[in-house]
Amino acid sequence: MPKMSKQPEHPSEVNHRHVTLDQLVLDIMTQNPNGLAIVSQRWQFSFAHLRQQVAQCLRLMDDNLVCHTRPIGIYSNDKRVVLASMLACIIRRTPFVCLDPSFPQLRTDYMLEHSRAGWVLTDCQHLTFSAPSLYVPITEPDKDHDSLSCLVGQNIAWGRHQHDYKYQNEADLVAYIVYTSGTTGQPKGIEISRASLAHKLEFARNFYSLSESDRSLCMVSCCTDTFIQQCMMTLLGGASLHFSDRSLVDPEDFVQFCQLHHITFTDLAPSFCLSLLSDERATMWWQYLSLKILVLGGEELNLSIVKKWHTLGLFTRCRLVNEYGPSEATITSAIHEVQPDDRHLNRIPIGHAVGDSQLLVLDKAGQPASEGELYIGGTGLAIGYLHDEAKTQEKFVELPSGNGFTRYYRTGDLVKQDNTGCLTFLGRFDNQVQIMGQRIELDGIEAVLEKYPQVTLSAVICFESQLIAYVTCATELDHAQLRAHLHAQLPAYMQPNLIEELHDLPLTPIGKIDKKALYAKYEQLADARRTLEQLAQEHQPNTVLSAIAGVLNIPIAELNTSRSFRDNGGDSLRALAVQARCKHSDVPVKIWQLLSDSPLGSLPQAHSEQQHSKFDSALLNYALPNKLSMIENPELAKWLVTFSLYCVQAFEVKKITTVLNILLRKYPSLRLCFNTHPEPSQQLTSFTQVGYHSLDCESDTEFKTLVTQRFSAHVAQMGVSDNLLTVQVFDSAFGQYICFAINHMLVDDVSLAQLSSDMMVLLHSPEQFCRKTDLGLFHWQKQLHDIALEGGFNDQADYWLNALDHASVFFAQLNGRIEQNTRSAQYVAKKTVFSATQMADIRTQLAAQGVNIVHGVYAALAETFYWLTGESELLLSQDVHGRTYQAGCVDVSQSVGWFANSVPLLITRHANPSLQLTQAKQDVAQLPNGGHSFLQLLYFAQHHTLAEKIKTARPYVHVVYENNALFNLDTLFESARLGISADKLLDELMLSPDEVLYHLVQVTITECENAGLSISFKASKHILNEQIIERMLHNTVAALTKLV
Repeated sequence: MPKMSKQPEHPSEVNHRHVTLDQLVLDIMTQNPNGLAIVSQRWQFSFAHLRQQVAQCLRLMDDNLVCHTRPIGIYSNDKRVVLASMLACIIRRTPFVCLDPSFPQLRTDYMLEHSRAGWVLTDCQHLTFSAPSLYVPITEPDKDHDSLSCLVGQNIAWGRHQHDYKYQNEADLVAYIVYTSGTTGQPKGIEISRASLAHKLEFARNFYSLSESDRSLCMVSCCTDTFIQQCMMTLLGGASLHFSDRSLVDPEDFVQFCQLHHITFTDLAPSFCLSLLSDERATMWWQYLSLKILVLGGEELNLSIVKKWHTLGLFTRCRLVNEYGPSEATITSAIHEVQPDDRHLNRIPIGHAVGDSQLLVLDKAGQPASEGELYIGGTGLAIGYLHDEAKTQEKFVELPSGNGFTRYYRTGDLVKQDNTGCLTFLGRFDNQVQIMGQRIELDGIEAVLEKYPQVTLSAVICFESQLIAYVTCATELDHAQLRAHLHAQLPAYMQPNLIEELHDLPLTPIGKIDKKALYAKYEQLADARRTLEQLAQEHQPNTVLSAIAGVLNIPIAELNTSRSFRDNGGDSLRALAVQARCKHSDVPVKIWQLLSDSPLGSLPQAHSEQQHSKFDSALLNYALPNKLSMIENPELAKWLVTFSLYCVQAFEVKKITTVLNILLRKYPSLRLCFNTHPEPSQQLTSFTQVGYHSLDCESDTEFKTLVTQRFSAHVAQMGVSDNLLTVQVFDSAFGQYICFAINHMLVDDVSLAQLSSDMMVLLHSPEQFCRKTDLGLFHWQKQLHDIALEGGFNDQADYWLNALDHASVFFAQLNGRIEQNTRSAQYVAKKTVFSATQMADIRTQLAAQGVNIVHGVYAALAETFYWLTGESELLLSQDVHGRTYQAGCVDVSQSVGWFANSVPLLITRHANPSLQLTQAKQDVAQLPNGGHSFLQLLYFAQHHTLAEKIKTARPYVHVVYENNALFNLDTLFESARLGISADKLLDELMLSPDEVLYHLVQVTITECENAGLSISFKASKHILNEQIIERMLHNTVAALTKLV
């Protein structure tokens, strides 16, 4: 496990001395000459070699450039040339503008012309630019001369030009010009001063504290200010800066690179981080990664990232940092070190101000407020927009402060601020969006569209990270020519995914283009397309071509299979989306295959045959053995899992119905129903419609009361022979309740967790949903059934026979009063045993002995029930889902619609108390692999002795282990992002108060991240009186405390 670097208490507490950019560059130039500075997969560059490269750039500029204040363009795919040229420009006090070779030539030419660059430093001899170029070759290492001495000896660095600027203010001198998306279709240039850059670099150096042992992976474009910060910050710490020769947008490629180069620091877009954490291999990947710091920025940090970060246990391994800052305020203005408790928030904060940044929140009236537009002030402010004084005056404003005025930048971001000054991003005021970390002005895309002769009017919307363009035309539109026009002027991330021609664009009452109507129009179209895709996928296998067509939003017939993915309009972001679709559909494809020059027709198209594509109703017979012992009990009709979702903003019933229909097609097990006459059988039913009810209420309380009553009435009508699933929707002026009731024979905890994940994905972003039908459950049960008939589990029968022989005589006698063991007669004794802090230490101690807390509780229970019954053996049942993978069987660890009955386990009391914990570990280890599902198969296969034994002996003590950090039904279906909270309107006691329970005693072990460990005993007060139940709890707590 990598050692985490020390983190500051608060960003504003980071020591930031007043330094100049000259001093920072000198710090880089004086790093250990033998240390690695820049690393590629093809070469390595030491700090000594970097110095020599910088010295060469300085000589070239000094010999050829007369005016050192005119900007210099830097154009190269070789990061050695880019970084050396940057450092040389800073030393010479010459402004620079980095040019991305992947951008269209027209965009590059515009940036050079607009910045009025005098020269271009480049290693590309075959290219011509709108400005003269200087060829910068890579120098050979010169071990005979010290590069720093070489710089000073040539009187280039920190010397020759001192008389030109020694009286100038660093805040007035331009360090670099960065271009971002503009509203006119052309990028806008932002001038960043040397003082601003120096201030932010010094803060970043101190906050992240990188050292010679660190390795930083840079994946961002060289034309961004994030590139400048990460590169300079890394070199200032003496760490090595790593670059990949090819794109790392495939999570697997990213992980392999990080593992190979032992990367400890990197900066990612949140959307890419989410795809990385969502991969099923994430747990395995992070075991071998050396990352100590992961910075996320460029777009809002998704709450799912923090939840997955916590689930994977990464908070103790790697710092997760959320950075915020517009280019107009020089890279980073606010920063937030993400904490585990942040997963409970509605949105992840962007944090507090960095350095001397001033963050001001003003309402629409321009008054300070807790929620409003964010204004940024401080040393980090840009000089302004290059050659655009009107825009500069509009966005950079003077506000009263003390006895004078302070300059602020209007971000256009809506934020809220808490009492500590911590900020949370809420959205944008203007027509700007961010996709994969790229800031995009939709007006800019519209301006380029309207430059095309045939287009008379345009409107661009962003729908779920896709750009959709609507245009009206004077003549028939040539889509291919329009695409070529956009490709020549816009970078790939700004090109629309879909262009649709309309006769007229919808207008608001005051004559403006109605983008809300366009958004609703595309949302309706997207819903219809998803429905068609889902239907098509049930009848034909997915291919790479169908995935590509879906991502590019064009019919599959219009794909040119003789051309590459890029030639068809694809790019790295869309390649990532294609791979995600293909992964869900078992179609193998790699990012590098899509981004290569290979024709689409040569890509692999085969559909995986891992699972059957058609459901065979005969498979139902193999699921029946697990249900047969239960369906004859009429009380099972009330054995339900119920949960209700409260939504402040109501979902359309049509959307809810669509979500459920997709889930039912994906998980056929949820459509099971059971017959008891003339003989036990089961079949699939068709789910009809969601029940919808509009209620007229006067208050929240009345609304909740009416919902509870109506929902109870529907639940009362449920039975095992018809509908084991009901969904009822209740609307009122006070919100919406979506109420679910599912028979417990269809679901277990794993099922509910999977359903929760799928439902939230569907409600929020259906196009990301895995539409592969999950038939693994039925095939798994058939395979296990065949193994049982062939005697594959016969060797396990001895354990079950021996365990059932030790069924408690004491409890068997009490079972004669079974009619008194009803749900309403239960008495509960509960106590917190260990605090969260104590549990952390106890887990470590137990792990050193090869045991866990459940072993400890079992050992304590053996002692407690020996006190109660005088019996040395305790036969108990424990909740396990029993989805054990067997050789030759499919893996159904994420299937839905499966219920495994509680599994019997025999615990023995050891005569020596000091060995009781070891004894409990041995007892658990002897349990046959697979649990109760295999016991049932043996029962229905050929073990008549076992079948008879099951009818006469059973466990009377039931143990439930709950870990609320892993599974908590009360919050499982909550989604702050969707405005959904969970509400337990109906509990088991309300559903069936007079139901006779199967077990005489239930012991619940609850492990909660914040509250520690608690234990509860529940039993009928008419069979075991309250004093005995309390004494059992007391004895168990005492024994457990002594054992651990």
